[in-house]
Amino acid sequence: MQKTKKQILGIAGLLAVGVMTTIACSLPAPDAAAIDASSAGDVNINVNIQEGNTRIQLVKPLDGSAFVDSSIEVSSNYEDASKLEYYLSYTKDDGTEEEVNVRNQFVQSGTSGTDTFTLDLNPYGYRKLKLRAVAYGAGSTTREDSVAFDYSAIIANFQGIDKNGDPILNTEVSEKVEQVRVQVYDKNGKPLFVNANGQEEPVLLNRSAIDPATGKNIISALPFGKYGAAPGEYTAVISAYDASSNIISMVTLDTKYAIETPDTPNTGSTLFGNLNISRLDYLLTGLIAFGIAAGFAVYLVQRKNRR
Repeated sequence: MQKTKKQILGIAGLLAVGVMTTIACSLPAPDAAAIDASSAGDVNINVNIQEGNTRIQLVKPLDGSAFVDSSIEVSSNYEDASKLEYYLSYTKDDGTEEEVNVRNQFVQSGTSGTDTFTLDLNPYGYRKLKLRAVAYGAGSTTREDSVAFDYSAIIANFQGIDKNGDPILNTEVSEKVEQVRVQVYDKNGKPLFVNANGQEEPVLLNRSAIDPATGKNIISALPFGKYGAAPGEYTAVISAYDASSNIISMVTLDTKYAIETPDTPNTGSTLFGNLNISRLDYLLTGLIAFGIAAGFAVYLVQRKNRR
């Protein structure tokens, strides 16, 4: 009886294995299923188009720079480009915005290099300007860079003080400037450079005080001390005039003025004047000397009493 059960179980197991094998053979292969599925409808294929490494960077002029010369050098580094374009934008006197195409340059497609040219600023007048450079690459790719700078008839800044404590003013002017006028005002708006009658007499720098080679002023220290300036904060207004005495540019700068305190004469004893001894050292030395003298006096009194 036990043997018969084992035979029946063995036959059942064989039948189960056969059924599972039959089912597995009837299933389609994964590749075949994919092919059948693709034949049942459309297949969407996504294609990524590479934009390349198109790039452009403005090297000159520097962002935030200032110029008094009307002709400036523009330079840019580019990569993987076929065309370069440059645009100059600014705000007109009537408040409207203007952008002008100042250069178009074709280069060998996909190449890298440096593009340099001279830009004339005369047509745009003294004002803040913005230069924008655009590089065109493959597949309608564009990259751009921009810088902002000032075009002015005068550049001015304070750099330290002279031996009298007067602030040193450095200026640089364009070839159109014939005279520079400088007046300084205190925090209440009162002019500093006035004569005995209260009339303003600003510092005037004519062409004779301007270096023709560099455009920089030769006379630079403003006479704060001469006009009795009090210590405090001041604002300098520097105006540039043309040959017809018309003001063509103006700069305002803040500065501080401090009167140096003179050395107090030494009216005390000179016995220890040249010694490197502090007041504390004097005090400690005095206390020690007093202690020694007091101790010696006590010793003498006690000795006398013993006698």
